[in-house]
Amino acid sequence: MLLAVGGLFVAAAASLSSEESADPVISYYWDKARQTAQHADSARNSHEFDFLATTFRHRVGSRGEILRTDTLVSRRFLKNGQEDSVQVLSGDPTRFPILDINCPSLFEQSYHLNMFPNDLGGADLAIGIISDSGSDQPDGLVIIDRINHHLKWLYLYYPDVPGYKRLTRSFRFRLVEGFAFPDSVWEVGTKLGVFSEECYRLETGISDINISRQ
Repeated sequence: MLLAVGGLFVAAAASLSSEESADPVISYYWDKARQTAQHADSARNSHEFDFLATTFRHRVGSRGEILRTDTLVSRRFLKNGQEDSVQVLSGDPTRFPILDINCPSLFEQSYHLNMFPNDLGGADLAIGIISDSGSDQPDGLVIIDRINHHLKWLYLYYPDVPGYKRLTRSFRFRLVEGFAFPDSVWEVGTKLGVFSEECYRLETGISDINISRQ
């Protein structure tokens, strides 16, 4: 999946245009997606959430083979948009990094945008994004619902992260009582060590989402 997205990303980079001078169609949908995301973030942060997270951490060999898999099942409690507490149900949390299901604030940054020329006008709209030179923001591909403008998929590539040779993160979203909430998060990275590299893949499935109305 990530290889396929990489190919799409290269295609986007070949014909990008700046947000300021982008095609009016791109600007329209980007602005709509921004407004929808801001509204969803504000509404989500005004409620308390809890959800079940099942995370697999795969240690990957140089040829892509899985050398070891650890599993962590936990219930996560969020308050004001931040994790408030964690209930570990199974697994060893010391083998896992801190779970981060928050995607970066793409709509608050300056990006070069591109819509693919073979867009057929279907329900999903793909927009390629490339950050301004010198920015530490990720590049990638945003897929939004053309009708309600919610995020559906997000594929991100971080070109320059200290301590990493490469790092990608991907999100899949679904609507839960009107909120766009990630139900799957993937992270693939290669961490640099003193004498070696560590390749890993994190896969997190999110389910059983509860919303506490205040």
